[in-house]
Amino acid sequence: MPSFCTISRLLYSDEIIVSSVSTLLEDMRSINDRLSSSKIRRQKEVTSIQNLHDYILSHLDEPLPTLHYLAQMFAIEDHILKNGFRTLFKTSVYNFYQEERLKRAHLMIRQTSVSLKEIAYLNGFKGYLNFYKAFKKRFGYKPSDISRPEEDL
Repeated sequence: MPSFCTISRLLYSDEIIVSSVSTLLEDMRSINDRLSSSKIRRQKEVTSIQNLHDYILSHLDEPLPTLHYLAQMFAIEDHILKNGFRTLFKTSVYNFYQEERLKRAHLMIRQTSVSLKEIAYLNGFKGYLNFYKAFKKRFGYKPSDISRPEEDL
């Protein structure tokens, strides 16, 4: 079955992390249902919005550019990008970006012995405090509450 995932390499390591796995068939069915009742009908608009989705997933370690800049990057009008993204993915561009960063960070905490500060940095947070607050708000517990693998000796 076709699927989509994000693969990231840890800094200073040969280890990789696979995240954001989803089946495309299930996603496509719900996207087609939403498209039939929306204003974004041109293939170019849908392709641009999907390209933005893919761009975000491959740039989670970087700050998200402004919507205006993203619209220019993907050659689409600001409001079509913003509203189309919400129609296709049931969330705003920024909320999607934030959610994916936090999910990736959660996975990294559970599966690696990389320090929490470095995980925050690897997921595009400017500082640990911002990461800590966002993580606790999203998951309801502190990043340090997650059991971690033992550090390799």
